[in-house]
Amino acid sequence: MSETELEQLEIEEQELEAKILALRAKKKEIKDAEERSRPISIKVVSLTGGSLLIESEYRSDVVEYFKTIPGRMFRGYSNEYNRDAPKLGKNLIPIAEWKKAEEKLTQEFNGVTITWALGVKEEMEWYTTAPPWEVIVHPSRQHFLAKIGPRQSGYRILSTIPGADWDESSKSWKVPLSEGWRLYKALEPIDGVVYAEDAKEIIFEQVKTRAELDIIAQKEDSDVTKPLTRLIKVRGQEELIPWHDAMKPFQRVGVEFGFKSGGRFLDGDDTGLGKTWVGLAIAELMRVENEKHQTLCVVKAANIQNWVYEIENLTGETAVVCIGGKPDFFVLQEIVMKRAPYVLISYDTLGAGTVVVEEGDEEEGTKDELAFPWVTIFQQSAPNLLILDEAHQIKTPDARRTEAAKLLVGIPHVIPMTASPVLNRTEELWTLLYMLDPEMFKSHDQFINTYTVNGRYARNTKELHELMRPMFLRRRKKDVIKDLPPINRITRYHTLTKQGRDDYDLVLKGIYRMLREYDPADHGGQEISVISVLAQITRLKQVCAANTVSYTAEIAQELIEEHEENGGGKVLIFSQFKGTAHAIARELGYEAVCTVKRTPTDFTSLSAPLRHELFESVRDNPVIKYVVTTEAAKEGHNLEFC
Repeated sequence: MSETELEQLEIEEQELEAKILALRAKKKEIKDAEERSRPISIKVVSLTGGSLLIESEYRSDVVEYFKTIPGRMFRGYSNEYNRDAPKLGKNLIPIAEWKKAEEKLTQEFNGVTITWALGVKEEMEWYTTAPPWEVIVHPSRQHFLAKIGPRQSGYRILSTIPGADWDESSKSWKVPLSEGWRLYKALEPIDGVVYAEDAKEIIFEQVKTRAELDIIAQKEDSDVTKPLTRLIKVRGQEELIPWHDAMKPFQRVGVEFGFKSGGRFLDGDDTGLGKTWVGLAIAELMRVENEKHQTLCVVKAANIQNWVYEIENLTGETAVVCIGGKPDFFVLQEIVMKRAPYVLISYDTLGAGTVVVEEGDEEEGTKDELAFPWVTIFQQSAPNLLILDEAHQIKTPDARRTEAAKLLVGIPHVIPMTASPVLNRTEELWTLLYMLDPEMFKSHDQFINTYTVNGRYARNTKELHELMRPMFLRRRKKDVIKDLPPINRITRYHTLTKQGRDDYDLVLKGIYRMLREYDPADHGGQEISVISVLAQITRLKQVCAANTVSYTAEIAQELIEEHEENGGGKVLIFSQFKGTAHAIARELGYEAVCTVKRTPTDFTSLSAPLRHELFESVRDNPVIKYVVTTEAAKEGHNLEFC
């Protein structure tokens, strides 16, 4: 073959290769066109953080476009190990880029269909339009729900609000309703916070009320009790006078504070400042607005008769007194059907429970549950106002009386009253605060952890004071001294007689002997109890008291003589010991009565009803000038009696 023929063959070969390449290119073009026009479905599966999870079948042009989207991340395949199901590519695409991508895919790519999983489109719209925070009132009306927006960081901004709980599933804080003002203050620096109308009303009312309560607490008088025009009997005055006029100015202020607080506040005024009058005045003003209004008063058994008297004197109503462990039909009728305006019950009667045996499953067996019959009755009658007199009686959380009282927390208005809200430790406040705001102070353990150190020492007191400010009113006698009658304190010293000194020394020697025999190192010495030592110290006090009987009687007689020119009066004498009280009354003769009587073997105090009857019988009796009683029997009888 000639060289010319070989060259011709090479030319033909090159032409054929060019045709093959052209055919292959045309074939690829046809295939690509078919691929670009092949229908595929792109599904928006979910919203994750700030990105949408996209699942799609493979199509080269779509995949190449996905690669150009800023922030796009490939997340593998779904159905990767299932040969019977189509393999779908998963991509995370930022929400900010999706709108532009969606438009391009539907307008510039043939055969692309975009679908959405149920609720995802609405979720994305909420994500893009949601405010940084949204505050609503929970349907229970016990707390706010503060939902953080999807684009907002720093959700712990509300963690310092007392009682606030974070719910991860709903991305929202549960904030006690009473802390709305603090919620508003925490979110105030953030622009765009959205409040539901009812939430806004509650919060703004709280801000306004807190400011007004601060002003009321500083007031010297109030006219809120003017509707109380009933003529009442006031000790020490012969004529009946209107209740409003009989109240001290600071008492009228207490009534206004109670009303402005929504009828849920702790009255911590000092003993003798008339907390009973304040509580009953609030009850009567509520009755003016609602004739079916019912007030439940839980008091110490020793004070029931005094409350019966005060209710009848101030309101003209006869209180229904609950007695015994089980309600009888008459009391049920008066409380539930006739809705007696005032119901009285002692703490012990309220806490009188019965054990109910309930069947459990095979593993748990039977369960013993404690039921309180009187609580069940009150839950049916639904009182409007609960007054807890001497409220420190429920300071122990697991006591029966406390458990029973806590079941009444749903009563709309609650007024605990005590001059000693804290007797020993801060944790004793918890039950009282729970009764006022069960949502804020729902956990005893949380209260201890937050405001005490191991339940013993107080901490975070500034925060606790701030929480209590709109629900706690406390006035000392020194704060309202200008509204009280003058007090003349005179200290008298008495020297023991020789016999008294001998008796005192004899008891004291016994105490020293006990202490000497006590061996703290446990080297064979005698054990000694603190109670034994305290008993002997009390014996020393008893020796001193017994030695002052005649001297005390002489002082009482001097007081009567000094005040006879000014219309007289009565002398009220207190003693810690029953025997001493009885001896003083015997020394004073027929002009004295005593709440202690002597039996063949001992001295006993009169029962509460008899004691009250005694006080009432001698109130206007000019012959009786001296009333002698014990410290334990002085409840409800203060200097106004004299």
